[in-house]
Amino acid sequence: MLVFARQPTSPMLVFARRPGRHLNQGLRSRALGALGSFRSLSVGAPGYPTLDECAAQARHPREMSNDNLLILSALGDAAARQERFVREVMLIDRLSWDEASAHVGQMAARTVNEHHAQAASTVVGVASVAIGIASVPLVFSREVACAFNDAFVTTPMPGAEDLETPLEVAIWTWGWMEPPIGTISFVFICLQFARGRGIQNPVESILRRRREEALLRRYSRYSPLIVLQWAEALSPGQDYFSSDPERLLPPQKPS
Repeated sequence: MLVFARQPTSPMLVFARRPGRHLNQGLRSRALGALGSFRSLSVGAPGYPTLDECAAQARHPREMSNDNLLILSALGDAAARQERFVREVMLIDRLSWDEASAHVGQMAARTVNEHHAQAASTVVGVASVAIGIASVPLVFSREVACAFNDAFVTTPMPGAEDLETPLEVAIWTWGWMEPPIGTISFVFICLQFARGRGIQNPVESILRRRREEALLRRYSRYSPLIVLQWAEALSPGQDYFSSDPERLLPPQKPS
């Protein structure tokens, strides 16, 4: 719109610049008025909101319309997904907003606990961090390396003069630390490459599918799409999916 207003070949600007040639005095005034209104709308009229406008704005998701909540839910807004599920519970269970909100809060606590208990990716992530931290003393610490060697490796130890510095210890320990570290690193690289190509971890996919089925069975009275979006918003990273679009169809609304 701003570009159009600044175009030198715009008919509006031509009329405004050469009124005597093209328009009479009345049309000239109307053209200039329209041009001024057009520019003010493009740039934005200077002003401040009134108290009535401030009072009319939505200050809580429960004050938003269903259409606005639907759009925000599709964009991943957690508060909008929560509110949509509260309204679904209100409709199906015939509850007030306060009662439905408290009921959804109880369901959320149970669902979050199950997410934490079944999050295989979290376990793998914590284990990876622990292994990474433990590998440092296993490679560079003489005391830790000797204890680990006596318990699990049993390779001949070099002389004391060859274990005086951490780097000398690493030269000895790297002979039996390189295979597990290299193998684990290669596995993680392959998994990361597969995820980058859009290939899902089969174990994670199976666990996610089971969580989805259990969730939909438990809350079968409600819209599956609203339930799954609400569950995703509870724990970021817990994505749900459904290969069968018919499973996302909502049940028949109560009359």
